[in-house]
Amino acid sequence: MIDIIATYFTETPPQMIIDIGTADCLHTIELYNQFPTANIYVLDCSPGSLELCKKNIENYTDRITIIESVFQYNGTIDLCYVNNLGSSDIMNKISTRQIRLIYNDKGILYNNHSNLEMYCIFHKDFQIREDNFYFTFYGVNEIYPKNRAINVILEYELKKYNPFLQKRGYMETSAYLHVYWNHLYKNKEMVGFSQFDMIHTR
Repeated sequence: MIDIIATYFTETPPQMIIDIGTADCLHTIELYNQFPTANIYVLDCSPGSLELCKKNIENYTDRITIIESVFQYNGTIDLCYVNNLGSSDIMNKISTRQIRLIYNDKGILYNNHSNLEMYCIFHKDFQIREDNFYFTFYGVNEIYPKNRAINVILEYELKKYNPFLQKRGYMETSAYLHVYWNHLYKNKEMVGFSQFDMIHTR
């Protein structure tokens, strides 16, 4: 199979390879030998195979990198190739809550190591800022109309919703409970909350 792949790169050898669904990294090592100038990134949604992959590539780590955050996720992910786009171009096109890895021709742009879900609670609206990319915006208080985007959740549209807390003014407590009731923490190691009028630092 690797020989067939090599026929597509007779004139310009690849500088970066993403090996998806690697299983044990044996084909990754073949790619390493076939393309001596390429940096290779390995990913698979298979927590049980991570240690085997680490062992198999221990002599090849100068050009093979395992994306551990993807291995540790036991589920389904979407893969998106992003070229010449920044976070502001991406945030309204794909669900940032599902992003584990973003790369382009120059290399890795974003690698979600922590598997953290960070909810930013807002009441009326929020401004477009560069660090918005790292948050899921959580709209509370159905009195105010809100803009919709791919990384926005509106509490009052959730399957399980109790308006009592909002009507009593318990905005943040309501967000905590509705995230719990609707299992929005699923497959996350950590869940955090902030408000949009707070200062976000990376």
